[in-house]
Amino acid sequence: MVLSDLRENSQRALNVNNTWGKRCDKLLFITSRRSFDLDVVLIPESLPETRDTLWDRVTFGFSYVYSHYGNFDWFLKADDDTYVVMENLKLFLNRYNAQDGLYFGCMFLRNRDGAGMAPLSYMSGGAGYILSKEALRLLVKDALPRPHSITWAEDINMALCLKNVNVTSVDTRDSFRRPRFNPLLPTSMGLTLPKVHHDFWYYSHQYSERIEDGPNCCAESAITFHYAVEPLMDIVEFFIYHLSPYQR
Repeated sequence: MVLSDLRENSQRALNVNNTWGKRCDKLLFITSRRSFDLDVVLIPESLPETRDTLWDRVTFGFSYVYSHYGNFDWFLKADDDTYVVMENLKLFLNRYNAQDGLYFGCMFLRNRDGAGMAPLSYMSGGAGYILSKEALRLLVKDALPRPHSITWAEDINMALCLKNVNVTSVDTRDSFRRPRFNPLLPTSMGLTLPKVHHDFWYYSHQYSERIEDGPNCCAESAITFHYAVEPLMDIVEFFIYHLSPYQR
């Protein structure tokens, strides 16, 4: 499920459709504008594509998917500037059971020092996150019908709702504690100079205080990267799937 504003960013949606999207078992674009080239689910006119309605659009999308595609095992929500290495995602999910209430992504921690409100772990919306079949059922049938507090941040709302129905948040880092789900491109995680200062939000929101930059900024089995806007999505696609080093 990809959230896309086709009025402003139709090329982004086309890039998703022509790159990693073609490796999905089912790809749906949640948007307010019809496209004859894409498999689109139209959101209600009462939900304009603004940040203020993001949570309502996300929950509309998940409710639609539950009603029409609830037989699938895993459900990915991504933005239209998120790149997904689908083979790595499927391999990673093979070790888990979709009948369990599970929630995957780049785990952040809100309010690490605990001042003013309880710390909350949540999955970065920009990096994309995964719900198991059971987690989706619990979200749509149990969590959303309950009264729940709404913040401006869709990913925090999702964490609060899933926590209320005892869905388990899974740490998706590899054995070296390198992230598989990435809310940035490697170039923004210290891979190139100048390096990002460690008070940058990416570092200050980490669930774990131990985070590296440079070549160890992400797992070799990385699954997602955010902010892959044109032409970066095509470039990432080329380097992953079309460029092979010569082997003697």
